[in-house]
Amino acid sequence: MHAAPRLRAGRTLRLASICALAVAGAPQALAQSCTVSTEPVLFDPYDPIGGAPADGVGIVRLTCDGAVPVTVGLAPANGGSGRLLRSATDELSYELFADPARMLPWGDGTAAPARRASGPEEDLTVYGRIRPGQNVRDGSYTDSVTVILSF
Repeated sequence: MHAAPRLRAGRTLRLASICALAVAGAPQALAQSCTVSTEPVLFDPYDPIGGAPADGVGIVRLTCDGAVPVTVGLAPANGGSGRLLRSATDELSYELFADPARMLPWGDGTAAPARRASGPEEDLTVYGRIRPGQNVRDGSYTDSVTVILSF
């Protein structure tokens, strides 16, 4: 058992950026491209011996040059073990959601809904939650998530 550690303020979830190009088989007038940028999910301080989860929010920012609606998904975690924030020595299990109540999983590999974007510039909020009761050491924890665009 570790003695009441608390994670430092540097815990982040980095969302990897992807650039998606024109729709295959679509008329040329509907073709578009989008640029994706992200703001990492920054979690609240996490107390491993406390009973509360740590929540955080981040942003997936789209800038598109066409008017075709875009579906925005998050790739599921690799390896089937769920999402993990990693430090040099420990791992923290966490989840991503499409809603502030953290009821709609986003990118967990189930049939969870993807998000829709329809404007030339749009910010989609990513809601994160670190599960309570994980006994880990102080440190900085990171993970990368791939953003998937479908036209």
